[in-house]
Amino acid sequence: MRGKIYFLLLVIITAALNAAGCSSGGDGEIAGVNGELTPDFTDNSDNFLPEREKTKTPVLTDRTFLSSERYCIAGKGEENSVIKITGGLYPAEAKITGGQFIAEIFLEDQTSRDIEIKIYAKSDGKDESEPLTFVISRRESREGKPLYIGSDNQIHYNETIDDFLGRGLFNEGELELIKNGAENLRRRLIDEGLNTKLIIFIAPNPGTIYPETMPVFLRERIESENSRLKQLDELFKSSDSDSGLKFINPYDRLIREKENYFLYNRTDTHWNELGAYFGYCEIFDYIGEFFPEAKPMPLEDFNIYRSVVRGGDLIPMLKFDQDEVTENAYAVRVKEPKIRGLHRHDTDEIPYQEQQYHGFLEYNNNDASKPSIIMYRDSFSISMLSPVAETSNRIIFCNMWDYEINIDYIKEINPDFIIIQRVERLIYDLPATFRRFR
Repeated sequence: MRGKIYFLLLVIITAALNAAGCSSGGDGEIAGVNGELTPDFTDNSDNFLPEREKTKTPVLTDRTFLSSERYCIAGKGEENSVIKITGGLYPAEAKITGGQFIAEIFLEDQTSRDIEIKIYAKSDGKDESEPLTFVISRRESREGKPLYIGSDNQIHYNETIDDFLGRGLFNEGELELIKNGAENLRRRLIDEGLNTKLIIFIAPNPGTIYPETMPVFLRERIESENSRLKQLDELFKSSDSDSGLKFINPYDRLIREKENYFLYNRTDTHWNELGAYFGYCEIFDYIGEFFPEAKPMPLEDFNIYRSVVRGGDLIPMLKFDQDEVTENAYAVRVKEPKIRGLHRHDTDEIPYQEQQYHGFLEYNNNDASKPSIIMYRDSFSISMLSPVAETSNRIIFCNMWDYEINIDYIKEINPDFIIIQRVERLIYDLPATFRRFR
């Protein structure tokens, strides 16, 4: 009898202990050691969010040293994703545009160790990618390149940097030579019985129109807000357009238009066909004051579209593959061209690389309501050739970079206008153009 009582007591006590051990401390929690509450990790799929998709890992296409402490990488990845680069002296970033990116990494000037670089990509609404990892060997040649990699995948040519920093300004003697030489050339034409007007047209550097794309460390080194282009603006400010001498700097127009369009190439030293179009407009806004039928052609007269072409003239300077690092270029083509010889069909090249536009060219529209023009020029003229020819009567494009002004030849042609066109980074040579007329 006593054994049965002990057995019943044991059953009752065991049941009570089991009930206490299973008692809940609240939803999703159970009693733990010392009575504390611990999370309930029971797998309940209804309570878990699905994992977010990861951004695709970027792909590296090319890499090289720019200087002993600057390194350049180019690659591809998801459109509009942000690239983060670690392993250099400072973190670096880039954005993938047109499926590609190019970035600059700062390194120790001299190092006895290999450097491991990691590249991540992050798209909106996705998790960061797995890293792309590569090593810069301590034995890799640190050969210099004349380039700087800015923001928005913009590559800047070394020859434009002094203009950006406010260095290499004209001295007073050079400015006097330019002004007197231009005025004397105009007077010489009048003395020869010509009514030829003189236009000096300067195409700005990419960094002048897009200073925000310059590398930050260069923006911090600006020495002067002045530049040679600004000096020329000031020099010719007093010139009356009726005097037959006109200085044209399309800076204000390009600054306005960049709010709606991208005007320069990212992989090339030149403006694109849209930038060139607005430069053409500035020239013919002036010419149209004398020839009303030669006002600039409106954009509606052009087919405008984007075209992926081989990378521009800066890519070989990096020793990168122009088929890998490409340019999403603007094409601006006259819809109904009269000058068929200058109508560009689609190619895989930026116009400046096509040699047929470098030499002497002459075209005639046989339209006396429009002007005759001789244009002394550099490679920035090439994307203006077609609209300039369409808006002229007779147009002569001199050999590129030939600024030898021959008065006898001008007398023979008797043009309404002479255009002396140069890019900003080459105007250091402008005094030489006018030296013989000072």
